[in-house]
Amino acid sequence: LLPLLLTIAAAGCWGLGNMVGKAAGRIDMLGFVVWSALIPPIPLLLASLLLDGPGAIPLALSHLTIKGIGSIAFMAYIATLFGFGAWAWLLSRYNTGQVAPFALFVPVAGIAGAALFLGEAITEVEIIGSVLVFGGLLINVFGPRLRRRKPA
Repeated sequence: LLPLLLTIAAAGCWGLGNMVGKAAGRIDMLGFVVWSALIPPIPLLLASLLLDGPGAIPLALSHLTIKGIGSIAFMAYIATLFGFGAWAWLLSRYNTGQVAPFALFVPVAGIAGAALFLGEAITEVEIIGSVLVFGGLLINVFGPRLRRRKPA
């Protein structure tokens, strides 16, 4: 039950963040994302100290690998700065209904990235799911245009 509740809470927080980004309007979204990134480390550090104890942080730092550094760099620069910056920029300029369906592409990109960068095998179910998601996005994006062009 706890993982389900945390997932629902995360979705709610993401929705609230989208509403704040949309309400901010046409501002420098990269700066917006950078400044907003200053807040999460505080509660995360407190949670780590509370749940894992103060010795966990030096232990984790002493076992840091190049793969771990690469993961941190990816999360900081690609996922956060580029991903959230581009997402917030799109939300500030386009109708939410036009942008939101592309969030469904995130798992597909994750599967592709895991295969490309980590050498993970893609299963048949993942391929079928990815094709369905991609097909749904194509219908969502191009369907209204195709319906308008269709002669009566």
